Amino acid sequence: MDAIGDLVWLQDARGLCLDANPAFERLAQTERSRLLGRRLEDVLDPGVAGNLWQPDWPALQGGRACTHETWLTIEDVPRLCEITHIPQRDSAGTLVQIQSLGRDITQRHQRIEQSLRDSQRQLADVIDFLPDALLAIDRDKRVIIWNKAVAKLTGIPPEAMLGRGDYAYTVPFYGERRPQLMDLVFQSDTDLERRYAHVTREGDTLTAEGFCNALHDGHGAWILARVAPLRDAAGQVVGAMEIIRDITDSKRLEEDLRQLTRLDPLTQLFNRRYFFTLAEQEYQRFLRYHHPMALCMIDIDHFKSVNDRYGHLVGDTVLCIVAQTLHDNLRQVDILARYGGEEFVILLPETDLQTACASTERLRVAVAERRIETPSGPVSVTLSLGVVAIADGPAMTLERLLDAADQMLYRAKQAGRNRVEIWDLGRSMESDGD
Repeated sequence: MDAIGDLVWLQDARGLCLDANPAFERLAQTERSRLLGRRLEDVLDPGVAGNLWQPDWPALQGGRACTHETWLTIEDVPRLCEITHIPQRDSAGTLVQIQSLGRDITQRHQRIEQSLRDSQRQLADVIDFLPDALLAIDRDKRVIIWNKAVAKLTGIPPEAMLGRGDYAYTVPFYGERRPQLMDLVFQSDTDLERRYAHVTREGDTLTAEGFCNALHDGHGAWILARVAPLRDAAGQVVGAMEIIRDITDSKRLEEDLRQLTRLDPLTQLFNRRYFFTLAEQEYQRFLRYHHPMALCMIDIDHFKSVNDRYGHLVGDTVLCIVAQTLHDNLRQVDILARYGGEEFVILLPETDLQTACASTERLRVAVAERRIETPSGPVSVTLSLGVVAIADGPAMTLERLLDAADQMLYRAKQAGRNRVEIWDLGRSMESDGD
């Protein structure tokens, strides 16, 4: 026992010292003879004695070996020691003595701490290397991670944000202190969740899109955010992290593609397909509430002659100017589209027969009086318009309404062009008994 460099000592069941090696003498700063037959707390500093064995005394009484770690000062040098107690019993099971060993694990602890510091530095490097913005908060809503990508996105360096609380992390995104998606990790908030688009949940992970008005120098940016809880070893939520990707360019491209599917490339009016989408929505509203509505089919008179005389480039210019003139003389709620070739179609919500007459006549006059300047000289054109108006009555398909408007357009062309022909479907169906 004397040759062992670790602390070794023996105690009986009453806690009296039976033996101790030289290493333990150095800890006690006294000779072995002064230790024998005495309680450790009578010889050692009470705090040191308590650290040596009192934390494990209940387990020892139960007959179980136990180990704990504690800091001890040996020859004026703080040492982290691993203390192990092994109870020994007689044949009757009575505790007779406790053999104890104290091993200096300071260097091992230092190696572990150094390894932990290295791992933390490596993790910090990985976090900073991530192309996506990453931030995290603890349970008290204080910022604990703010990587280089989020610093670049917001213009706020890590040293200005780490450790801050009270929703300081939301100001660079929204210009104010307010909860954001990451806060849903701690508690549900339906109103907060509604601020975001395309919210999806997968286990503990929440993904959503949102618009951050304070990003990009106040011009705003669309983000894709993914949040998840941070948990301790016991599985308790101790924080939250959020990965943010700037999807503004993707959103713009998405909107451009959406517009390509909605707009006529020449006139920039709605195309025929998207007109039917909007018109069907408006028609369903008409069926539900029975508010009046009107449909108008329009054709540019003698447009083929314009193309034949001036060429298709001038013809395209005429189409664009007519489209702009129609647009400028309609309400914002009216739905105007290029139907095909030189034909246009308009749906006028909340429009009765009298209003439809006035509106379409105004369109006819506006185009007829418009001088269209082209490289080949000024060009003037006129319109033929067919209008149907309906206020109530039996349900009809949208296609049938358009067919009726097309019949009125044909009548206008047959009657000499540059005119409006109107059919009140509500009255005609009542009179026809259809």
